[in-house]
Amino acid sequence: MIDLEAYATELKSNFGQSLKRLRQNLNLTQADLAAVCRTTRRAVSDAERGQLNLAVSSLAKYAVAVGSDVPTMLTKQTEPGGTR
Repeated sequence: MIDLEAYATELKSNFGQSLKRLRQNLNLTQADLAAVCRTTRRAVSDAERGQLNLAVSSLAKYAVAVGSDVPTMLTKQTEPGGTR
């Protein structure tokens, strides 16, 4: 049986890592992204660290703001060179 809490933690972590990487690729600060998403810098920071249980609408808002989509951001990404 799947450990649902561990699975949820993994998804939040994957999303947060993707959010941070994409935000940085766009040369946006957390404050910049917060302004675009109409939230706080603290909320962006918490999302990037996988500390929030985000609503689907918030996931979508962040994903669109960094030019991605929710399914991609929930998936563990492999960095160039094969590292994670």
